[in-house]
Amino acid sequence: SSSRPPTSRRDLTVQLTQNSICLTDLIVSSMDRRPTRSKMAAAGGAVGWWKSEATLGSGRQVIIRDYDPGYQEGAMYYIGVYSVTSCVYYITARIDIPAPNLILGGPAAAGLVSATSFTIYRFVAGLSSANVYVTVKQRVLTQGLAVYVKYCRPGGLGGVASSCVPTLLDHDYQTTTPIAGVTTWYSVSFEAAAPEDLFYVAVYGQDGTSTGGPIYYYTIEVSADPPPGPPS
Repeated sequence: SSSRPPTSRRDLTVQLTQNSICLTDLIVSSMDRRPTRSKMAAAGGAVGWWKSEATLGSGRQVIIRDYDPGYQEGAMYYIGVYSVTSCVYYITARIDIPAPNLILGGPAAAGLVSATSFTIYRFVAGLSSANVYVTVKQRVLTQGLAVYVKYCRPGGLGGVASSCVPTLLDHDYQTTTPIAGVTTWYSVSFEAAAPEDLFYVAVYGQDGTSTGGPIYYYTIEVSADPPPGPPS
């Protein structure tokens, strides 16, 4: 096991978002350039192989913990996607460290994100049957962000294991349209059903061609009151 505390873990997550109705399985290997289910079975549990599901059907995520014997920083990992039918999908691979917490009604947090990358946050609603507002403000006269929010469903969606982290295709709420002013704003609002509801927020830096890229600086806050809007 790892001697590092949980707050310093750097887990590797491979996440598949299905863009059509299909049954998938994910196989990841640091030992074989073309990982398949049969090759993994032949490896017999050897170090350097990972699989998303014990049975085919809902294979959407592989998490390689940094204390796993096969985990290597700087290694090349190869991903195989298996499906019994034609399938359209989107894959995200990322290094996960514990997402920082935002406090509803608390002070805005400063952040930055690179072009075509995500910065992830999480927060607990702390209230019920009320609107929650996530507001991202960019530096003066810059733009090029998008904001995605996902509700972290207990036990997964419909009994199927699902990541809590939003992606470009897998999210519950989003805004890609800035509210222009001297400061650029992005605001997402939705209703929280219970105080313990957990949400994840992904701030995405777009293609880097807009003013502000390839590094985007911003502040982010969560409130129960609608934002007043940017100054004109």
